[in-house]
Amino acid sequence: MKAPKKILLVLTGGTISCRSENGVRFLSRADAIRPYGTPEASHPLLDLYRLDGGDADKFVTVCPYCILSENLSLRHLEKLLSTVACELNKNIYYGVIIAHGTDTLEFTRSLCRFFSEAYHIPVPIEFAYAYAPYAPNPDGTPGFAWDGYRCFKAAVEAIERVRPTLIGADGIRPQPPDLSRCSDGLPSAPTGCCAAGKPGAGDSPSALRPPQSTYLSDDVFILKAFPGMDGSLRFDNRIKRILIEGYHSCTAPVDPVLELAKKYKCYVCSPEPFSDKYDTMLTLEKHGVVFLTGSTTDIYAQMLLGLV
Repeated sequence: MKAPKKILLVLTGGTISCRSENGVRFLSRADAIRPYGTPEASHPLLDLYRLDGGDADKFVTVCPYCILSENLSLRHLEKLLSTVACELNKNIYYGVIIAHGTDTLEFTRSLCRFFSEAYHIPVPIEFAYAYAPYAPNPDGTPGFAWDGYRCFKAAVEAIERVRPTLIGADGIRPQPPDLSRCSDGLPSAPTGCCAAGKPGAGDSPSALRPPQSTYLSDDVFILKAFPGMDGSLRFDNRIKRILIEGYHSCTAPVDPVLELAKKYKCYVCSPEPFSDKYDTMLTLEKHGVVFLTGSTTDIYAQMLLGLV
Protein backbone atom coordinates (compact mmCIF):
# COMPACT_ATOMS: atom_id res chain seq x y z
CA MET A 1 0.00 0.00 0.00
CA LYS A 2 1.42 3.38 -1.00
CA ALA A 3 2.00 6.15 1.47
CA PRO A 4 -1.14 8.21 2.24
CA LYS A 5 -1.01 11.82 1.10
CA LYS A 6 -4.11 13.41 2.60
CA ILE A 7 -5.32 14.87 5.90
CA LEU A 8 -8.97 14.40 6.76
CA LEU A 9 -10.63 17.62 7.95
CA VAL A 10 -13.90 16.87 9.75
CA LEU A 11 -16.18 19.88 10.17
CA THR A 12 -18.78 19.58 12.91
CA GLY A 13 -19.80 23.20 13.43
CA GLY A 14 -18.96 25.14 16.57
CA THR A 15 -17.68 28.70 16.83
CA ILE A 16 -14.84 27.86 14.46
CA SER A 17 -17.49 27.58 11.72
CA CYS A 18 -19.65 30.47 12.89
CA ARG A 19 -20.38 33.86 11.43
CA SER A 20 -21.10 36.94 13.50
CA GLU A 21 -23.55 39.62 12.46
CA ASN A 22 -24.97 42.41 14.62
CA GLY A 23 -23.61 40.81 17.76
CA VAL A 24 -25.14 37.39 17.08
CA ARG A 25 -23.17 34.25 16.23
CA PHE A 26 -24.83 31.69 14.01
CA LEU A 27 -24.07 28.83 11.66
CA SER A 28 -25.72 26.46 9.25
CA ARG A 29 -24.45 23.44 7.37
CA ALA A 30 -23.93 25.70 4.35
CA ASP A 31 -21.78 28.04 6.43
CA ALA A 32 -19.61 25.14 7.53
CA ILE A 33 -18.66 24.15 3.99
CA ARG A 34 -18.95 27.48 2.14
CA PRO A 35 -15.94 29.81 1.85
CA TYR A 36 -15.64 33.20 3.44
CA GLY A 37 -15.12 35.25 0.29
CA THR A 38 -13.30 32.64 -1.79
CA PRO A 39 -15.73 30.56 -3.90
CA GLU A 40 -13.32 27.74 -4.70
CA ALA A 41 -12.36 27.01 -1.09
CA SER A 42 -14.40 24.94 1.35
CA HIS A 43 -13.78 26.64 4.71
CA PRO A 44 -12.07 29.79 6.04
CA LEU A 45 -9.41 27.56 7.61
CA LEU A 46 -8.40 26.36 4.16
CA ASP A 47 -8.64 29.88 2.72
CA LEU A 48 -6.15 31.08 5.31
CA TYR A 49 -3.92 28.03 4.99
CA ARG A 50 -3.64 28.57 1.24
CA LEU A 51 -2.98 32.30 1.63
CA ASP A 52 -0.37 31.44 4.25
CA GLY A 53 1.56 29.44 1.66
CA GLY A 54 0.30 25.98 2.64
CA ASP A 55 -0.91 23.21 0.36
CA ALA A 56 -4.66 23.23 0.97
CA ASP A 57 -5.14 20.49 -1.63
CA LYS A 58 -3.85 17.88 0.80
CA PHE A 59 -7.06 18.17 2.83
CA VAL A 60 -10.22 16.18 2.22
CA THR A 61 -13.18 17.86 3.92
CA VAL A 62 -16.27 16.11 5.27
CA CYS A 63 -19.15 17.55 7.30
CA PRO A 64 -21.12 14.78 9.05
CA TYR A 65 -23.23 17.37 10.91
CA CYS A 66 -23.14 21.05 11.76
CA ILE A 67 -24.19 22.09 15.27
CA LEU A 68 -23.19 24.37 18.09
CA SER A 69 -21.49 21.91 20.38
CA GLU A 70 -23.78 22.48 23.37
CA ASN A 71 -26.28 20.43 21.35
CA LEU A 72 -23.94 17.45 21.08
CA SER A 73 -25.73 14.12 21.54
CA LEU A 74 -24.91 10.43 21.37
CA ARG A 75 -26.35 10.40 17.87
CA HIS A 76 -23.81 13.03 16.78
CA LEU A 77 -20.93 11.13 18.36
CA GLU A 78 -22.02 7.96 16.59
CA LYS A 79 -22.12 9.83 13.29
CA LEU A 80 -18.70 11.33 13.89
CA LEU A 81 -17.00 8.02 14.66
CA SER A 82 -18.79 6.32 11.80
CA THR A 83 -17.64 9.01 9.36
CA VAL A 84 -14.03 8.90 10.55
CA ALA A 85 -13.98 5.08 10.41
CA CYS A 86 -15.38 4.97 6.88
CA GLU A 87 -12.89 7.57 5.68
CA LEU A 88 -9.89 5.88 7.30
CA ASN A 89 -10.81 2.64 5.55
CA LYS A 90 -9.89 4.38 2.29
CA ASN A 91 -6.25 4.28 3.42
CA ILE A 92 -5.41 7.68 1.97
CA TYR A 93 -4.94 9.68 5.18
CA TYR A 94 -1.99 10.23 7.48
CA GLY A 95 -3.90 12.36 9.96
CA VAL A 96 -7.33 13.60 11.05
CA ILE A 97 -8.33 17.07 12.25
CA ILE A 98 -11.76 17.57 13.81
CA ALA A 99 -13.02 21.17 13.86
CA HIS A 100 -15.22 21.31 16.95
CA GLY A 101 -17.02 23.69 19.29
CA THR A 102 -15.41 24.39 22.66
CA ASP A 103 -18.35 23.66 24.96
CA THR A 104 -18.23 19.87 24.66
CA LEU A 105 -14.80 19.54 23.06
CA GLU A 106 -13.30 17.50 25.89
CA PHE A 107 -16.12 14.96 25.78
CA THR A 108 -15.45 14.32 22.10
CA ARG A 109 -11.69 14.39 22.55
CA SER A 110 -11.90 11.73 25.27
CA LEU A 111 -14.17 9.52 23.16
CA CYS A 112 -11.81 9.79 20.18
CA ARG A 113 -8.89 8.76 22.37
CA PHE A 114 -10.75 5.63 23.46
CA PHE A 115 -11.73 5.07 19.83
CA SER A 116 -8.10 5.33 18.71
CA GLU A 117 -6.86 2.95 21.38
CA ALA A 118 -9.66 0.41 21.05
CA TYR A 119 -9.35 0.13 17.27
CA HIS A 120 -5.59 0.77 17.04
CA ILE A 121 -6.04 3.79 14.79
CA PRO A 122 -2.69 4.21 13.00
CA VAL A 123 -2.94 7.98 12.45
CA PRO A 124 -3.11 10.94 14.85
CA ILE A 125 -6.44 12.64 15.54
CA GLU A 126 -6.11 16.34 16.37
CA PHE A 127 -8.68 19.04 17.14
CA ALA A 128 -9.15 22.63 16.01
CA TYR A 129 -11.41 25.08 17.80
CA ALA A 130 -12.00 28.81 18.26
CA TYR A 131 -13.44 31.15 20.85
CA ALA A 132 -14.56 33.71 18.29
CA PRO A 133 -15.78 33.49 14.68
CA TYR A 134 -13.38 34.27 11.88
CA ALA A 135 -13.18 37.86 10.66
CA PRO A 136 -10.59 39.50 8.40
CA ASN A 137 -8.45 42.32 9.73
CA PRO A 138 -10.03 45.81 9.75
CA ASP A 139 -7.96 46.70 6.67
CA GLY A 140 -9.36 43.69 4.79
CA THR A 141 -6.21 41.55 4.97
CA PRO A 142 -6.48 37.89 6.04
CA GLY A 143 -6.85 37.39 9.78
CA PHE A 144 -3.98 34.98 10.37
CA ALA A 145 -4.01 35.88 14.07
CA TRP A 146 -7.49 34.32 14.47
CA ASP A 147 -7.27 31.77 17.28
CA GLY A 148 -9.12 29.19 15.17
CA TYR A 149 -6.51 29.34 12.43
CA ARG A 150 -3.60 29.22 14.87
CA CYS A 151 -5.13 26.14 16.50
CA PHE A 152 -5.73 24.52 13.10
CA LYS A 153 -2.18 25.25 11.95
CA ALA A 154 -0.77 23.77 15.17
CA ALA A 155 -2.84 20.61 14.57
CA VAL A 156 -1.45 20.33 11.02
CA GLU A 157 2.11 20.77 12.28
CA ALA A 158 1.58 18.10 14.96
CA ILE A 159 0.41 15.64 12.30
CA GLU A 160 3.29 16.50 9.99
CA ARG A 161 5.80 15.90 12.80
CA VAL A 162 4.68 12.30 13.34
CA ARG A 163 4.09 11.49 9.66
CA PRO A 164 7.61 10.04 9.10
CA THR A 165 7.04 7.50 11.87
CA LEU A 166 3.89 6.22 10.14
CA ILE A 167 5.68 5.29 6.92
CA GLY A 168 8.28 2.55 6.47
CA ALA A 169 11.68 3.05 4.88
CA ASP A 170 10.29 1.90 1.54
CA GLY A 171 7.59 4.57 1.62
CA ILE A 172 4.87 2.00 2.21
CA ARG A 173 2.65 2.08 5.26
CA PRO A 174 1.69 -1.23 6.89
CA GLN A 175 -1.91 -2.30 6.30
CA PRO A 176 -4.09 -0.54 8.88
CA PRO A 177 -6.77 -2.37 10.85
CA ASP A 178 -10.19 -2.91 9.28
CA LEU A 179 -12.55 -0.34 10.76
CA SER A 180 -15.69 -1.62 9.06
CA ARG A 181 -16.88 -3.20 12.30
CA CYS A 182 -17.07 0.21 13.98
CA SER A 183 -18.41 2.22 11.06
CA ASP A 184 -22.01 1.47 12.02
CA GLY A 185 -21.73 3.55 15.18
CA LEU A 186 -21.34 2.92 18.88
CA PRO A 187 -22.71 -0.14 20.64
CA SER A 188 -26.30 0.17 21.77
CA ALA A 189 -26.94 1.29 25.32
CA PRO A 190 -27.68 -1.57 27.71
CA THR A 191 -31.33 -2.33 28.35
CA GLY A 192 -32.94 -2.49 31.74
CA CYS A 193 -31.55 0.80 33.01
CA CYS A 194 -32.60 2.08 36.38
CA ALA A 195 -35.82 4.05 36.57
CA ALA A 196 -37.13 5.99 39.55
CA GLY A 197 -34.26 4.56 41.58
CA LYS A 198 -35.26 0.93 40.96
CA PRO A 199 -32.60 -1.18 39.20
CA GLY A 200 -33.85 -3.07 36.17
CA ALA A 201 -37.09 -1.15 35.82
CA GLY A 202 -36.44 -0.86 32.09
CA ASP A 203 -37.03 2.87 31.77
CA SER A 204 -34.51 5.38 30.37
CA PRO A 205 -31.68 6.69 32.59
CA SER A 206 -33.18 10.20 32.31
CA ALA A 207 -36.20 8.97 34.27
CA LEU A 208 -34.01 8.37 37.33
CA ARG A 209 -35.23 10.59 40.14
CA PRO A 210 -32.59 13.18 41.14
CA PRO A 211 -30.98 12.50 44.53
CA GLN A 212 -32.41 14.47 47.44
CA SER A 213 -29.04 16.07 48.22
CA THR A 214 -29.23 18.16 45.04
CA TYR A 215 -32.31 20.09 46.20
CA LEU A 216 -31.73 23.65 47.36
CA SER A 217 -35.23 24.29 48.59
CA ASP A 218 -38.76 23.12 47.96
CA ASP A 219 -38.86 24.69 44.51
CA VAL A 220 -35.29 25.11 43.10
CA PHE A 221 -33.14 22.48 41.43
CA ILE A 222 -29.61 22.80 40.00
CA LEU A 223 -29.00 20.89 36.77
CA LYS A 224 -25.60 20.60 35.09
CA ALA A 225 -25.78 20.66 31.27
CA PHE A 226 -24.27 17.55 29.69
CA PRO A 227 -24.06 15.90 26.25
CA GLY A 228 -27.09 13.73 25.63
CA MET A 229 -29.27 15.65 28.07
CA ASP A 230 -32.91 15.47 27.06
CA GLY A 231 -36.16 17.08 28.09
CA SER A 232 -37.68 14.00 29.66
CA LEU A 233 -36.02 14.62 33.02
CA ARG A 234 -38.58 14.35 35.81
CA PHE A 235 -38.48 16.17 39.11
CA ASP A 236 -40.34 16.21 42.38
CA ASN A 237 -43.68 18.04 42.15
CA ARG A 238 -42.35 20.74 44.45
CA ILE A 239 -39.81 21.93 41.87
CA LYS A 240 -40.84 25.15 40.12
CA ARG A 241 -37.51 26.64 39.03
CA ILE A 242 -34.45 25.03 37.44
CA LEU A 243 -31.00 26.62 37.51
CA ILE A 244 -29.03 25.09 34.64
CA GLU A 245 -25.26 25.35 34.91
CA GLY A 246 -24.42 25.95 31.28
CA TYR A 247 -21.20 25.46 29.39
CA HIS A 248 -18.43 28.04 29.54
CA SER A 249 -20.03 30.19 26.81
CA CYS A 250 -23.30 30.25 28.79
CA THR A 251 -25.02 27.87 26.40
CA ALA A 252 -27.10 24.77 27.04
CA PRO A 253 -28.77 22.11 24.87
CA VAL A 254 -31.60 23.91 23.11
CA ASP A 255 -34.29 21.25 22.65
CA PRO A 256 -34.03 19.79 26.19
CA VAL A 257 -34.16 23.24 27.78
CA LEU A 258 -37.16 24.19 25.64
CA GLU A 259 -38.94 21.09 26.91
CA LEU A 260 -38.10 21.93 30.50
CA ALA A 261 -39.18 25.54 29.99
CA LYS A 262 -42.70 24.33 29.20
CA LYS A 263 -43.04 23.16 32.79
CA TYR A 264 -40.53 25.15 34.84
CA LYS A 265 -39.00 28.59 35.03
CA CYS A 266 -35.50 28.00 33.65
CA TYR A 267 -32.26 29.90 34.17
CA VAL A 268 -28.96 29.21 32.42
CA CYS A 269 -25.85 30.47 34.21
CA SER A 270 -22.13 30.68 33.53
CA PRO A 271 -19.25 32.41 35.37
CA GLU A 272 -17.91 33.85 32.10
CA PRO A 273 -19.60 36.92 30.60
CA PHE A 274 -20.16 36.96 26.85
CA SER A 275 -19.89 39.73 24.28
CA ASP A 276 -21.83 38.16 21.42
CA LYS A 277 -24.85 35.91 21.83
CA TYR A 278 -25.41 32.74 19.83
CA ASP A 279 -28.64 32.43 17.90
CA THR A 280 -29.53 29.44 20.07
CA MET A 281 -29.51 31.72 23.11
CA LEU A 282 -31.95 34.05 21.40
CA THR A 283 -34.23 31.08 20.73
CA LEU A 284 -34.24 30.14 24.41
CA GLU A 285 -34.83 33.74 25.51
CA LYS A 286 -37.92 33.92 23.28
CA HIS A 287 -39.32 31.04 25.33
CA GLY A 288 -38.70 32.73 28.67
CA VAL A 289 -35.30 31.26 29.58
CA VAL A 290 -33.15 33.74 31.54
CA PHE A 291 -29.36 33.87 31.09
CA LEU A 292 -27.15 34.77 34.05
CA THR A 293 -23.44 35.44 33.53
CA GLY A 294 -20.44 36.76 35.39
CA SER A 295 -20.74 34.86 38.65
CA THR A 296 -20.75 31.31 40.00
CA THR A 297 -23.61 28.84 40.17
CA ASP A 298 -23.79 28.94 43.95
CA ILE A 299 -24.13 32.74 43.94
CA TYR A 300 -27.01 32.54 41.47
CA ALA A 301 -28.59 29.77 43.52
CA GLN A 302 -28.46 31.98 46.60
CA MET A 303 -30.02 34.81 44.58
CA LEU A 304 -32.93 32.60 43.60
CA LEU A 305 -33.34 31.58 47.21
CA GLY A 306 -33.30 35.21 48.31
CA LEU A 307 -30.18 34.73 50.42
CA VAL A 308 -28.15 37.50 48.76
